[in-house]
Formats: sequence, C-alpha cells, structure tokens
Amino acid sequence: NTELLNKATGIQPEKPKTTTFKGIITSKLDDRGSKAMKSLMPDHVNKDALIRTALLLAGRSEFNGCDPITFLTSYATAAQMGLQPNTPLQHCWLLPYNRNVKVGNEWKKVKEVQLQLGYRGMIDLARRSDQIESINAFVVYKDDEFTITLGLEPNIHHVPNLEGSRSDKDINFVYAVAKLKGGGTQFEYLTLADITKARM
Repeated sequence: NTELLNKATGIQPEKPKTTTFKGIITSKLDDRGSKAMKSLMPDHVNKDALIRTALLLAGRSEFNGCDPITFLTSYATAAQMGLQPNTPLQHCWLLPYNRNVKVGNEWKKVKEVQLQLGYRGMIDLARRSDQIESINAFVVYKDDEFTITLGLEPNIHHVPNLEGSRSDKDINFVYAVAKLKGGGTQFEYLTLADITKARM
C-alpha cells in the first residue's frame, strides 16, 4: 500500500495544506516570514511580541473569511510604524471590511482586513518625529465651553466643565494640539460626525 511504499522509498507524504485563516497566517509567519516581518520593524519595539500579537489576532473569529494577504499587509504597515494593533494602547486596529469587487459582469463582496490608525497612534508617531516638541489630545463634552477660531490667527478656547456629563454619548469634539520645535503651535479637531465616520 501507499504507506509501505513511502517507507520503502523514504518518501514522506505531503502534509495537507491548512485552509483556516489562522493556519494560513501561521504558515506565512514561519521562521522565514517572521524574519522578513521583523526586518520592517524599527529597533525600539519588541519584535517578538509583535509577531506573537499577529498570531493571536489571526485566531480571532472576526477575521475568518478575510483575505490573508490583506491581513499581512495591514499588519506589516503597522509593524513598520512600530505600532501594535488591537491592544489596550489603542494605537491602531486591524478591522475586517466587506468590499465590493467586480468579477466579470458580477459584483461580489470580498472580506478584507484594513488598518485603522487611532489618534493615540498618531500622537506616538508625532512624538517620535524631529518636528514636534510636545503633542496632547483632548475630548470636548457637551457641557464644556468650547470655541474654535480659524483664519489668520487660528485658536482654540476650551474650558472643561468638570461637573457636567463626561460620558462617551456626550462627546462633541476631539482635538489635538502640537507644539512645534522652533516655536509655533498647530491644532487639528474632529466633530462628532467626523468621529462617527472614522469608526464606520
């Protein structure tokens, strides 16, 4: 039989190829694959921890059915920036999305993984740059005193009402203020509609 023939000839039967999402990612991040992924990472990060996180994420049910290549490319982008996705640090997230793709004359939904950068990740990247002296982010709630002035002299005026509501449902704006090296400041803000759109 086949088993006896393999023993006699020394031929080892091929291992069945894994078809699970986690199995595919694990096979791609073998010794050679993980070495290639680590080569993209900056020196200050724990490279082994980032590889372990990738393998843990691959086991989550929300990624089942996703294109593995989109998972790997999204994770590689995060790793290249030195950011660890889907952790309590909230630097960035790998999220599954359905994308409509035209195949021939038909439209089909393809499940992909996309990288979404959080504001804390943006702050971390900014702090590592040579242009930023300091950067801070703030949340504006509905009971706060808050005005934005644009034009030739842009400015933000924010007085928090610490006795008012501080729950997530009462967030109106978020903003970040950066102090630039060499003088000057810069700010960016998002409205509630902007925040909701970013989460979709």
